[in-house]
Amino acid sequence: MSIKFINEPNVLMEAIELIYKYVKGISFDALEQRILSRYNERFDDQKRGLMHEYVASLIGISKDLCSHIDPRDEVIKRFFERYTADTNFTEICLAKVMTYAFTNIEITDFDESIDYIKARFRYIMESEFSFYRIGHLGFIEYAKIPDKSPKKALRDQVDLLDIPGQYKWDILMAFSDFDRELDKLVDIVRPVADRLIERLGVLDEAVTKRTEFWRDYFSKTTIAQLIASQGGDESEFVGRDMLVTFWRIPCDYITADALADNDRIICLYIGMLVEPDIVSDSKNLGIDMIQSTLHILGNKKRLEILHLLKHKRLFGYEIASIVGLDATTVSRHMSALSKCGMVTAEKGEGHIIYYTADKNNIKRFFNTVYRILIDD
Repeated sequence: MSIKFINEPNVLMEAIELIYKYVKGISFDALEQRILSRYNERFDDQKRGLMHEYVASLIGISKDLCSHIDPRDEVIKRFFERYTADTNFTEICLAKVMTYAFTNIEITDFDESIDYIKARFRYIMESEFSFYRIGHLGFIEYAKIPDKSPKKALRDQVDLLDIPGQYKWDILMAFSDFDRELDKLVDIVRPVADRLIERLGVLDEAVTKRTEFWRDYFSKTTIAQLIASQGGDESEFVGRDMLVTFWRIPCDYITADALADNDRIICLYIGMLVEPDIVSDSKNLGIDMIQSTLHILGNKKRLEILHLLKHKRLFGYEIASIVGLDATTVSRHMSALSKCGMVTAEKGEGHIIYYTADKNNIKRFFNTVYRILIDD
């Protein structure tokens, strides 16, 4: 298996992630808390200081490059409104659906990315491919149609997706006039993308360190073993080559997918601050994380709150009125749940903060419990 590291960011994908977080009020401070909570004692004072510098840089980049964007604007809301897949809890938006499945991560230039996406979309529509599900990175996945099987109409393909009906309609309309709709999205993203690469340069040190870490890691293990250690099905990745690329903006997770136009190649996306529990002390690290998280969850009211947030987002006073607590107590509970990654916080209008259960992280936590305490 060959491994290629890509250190230059795909500016289109990074810009869309930055705008998405800004529009939804997702705080980089909360991401920092989550990472520090997960890795606990592994982060000495120097590492904590470096992480704070990186996160402060991300906050500055977000405020500087997105300050002209009005989250209430109907065009912005259409492309960046969040919705959740019914079966795998993936949170996606139309901007990601229209770009991620059709881009090439090795293309770092913004305009070249757009040209590639348009060409790739036309190829998919004109060839024997069919859309069939929402992937965990937030884009539509497609596959070759079996021999002698007719190709379904676009409407029927979109109708199979595990998302609410109103969003199927949004996707169908966007795909029906794809070039024109993509150009509308480009008008929103370009002002951010034009300045993003220059500003991301402040994170070069973090990316360099991550590259060194992962080069050393993959000199000793395989992508299949990595996926297995994270609770995935390693058989999907055996015998494939790999591209490793580092996320700057979504800096706190790791995921793998087959490359859009070559299923023999796996693309491993790694957040620039990720130090997953796969190294020699992973068992003790995992047990520490389980202990601290279970301590936080060992409160009945917090479990009630998580249950409330399973299907909808709520702000503090709504939660307080439902569970029968004062706002200050709810705020403390939400701080604890955010710290261990069980909920995500989004800024609304004024001083309102909306909370949602982070189903992906909850699922990941219990997979870790199973892997460390049960699985042989």
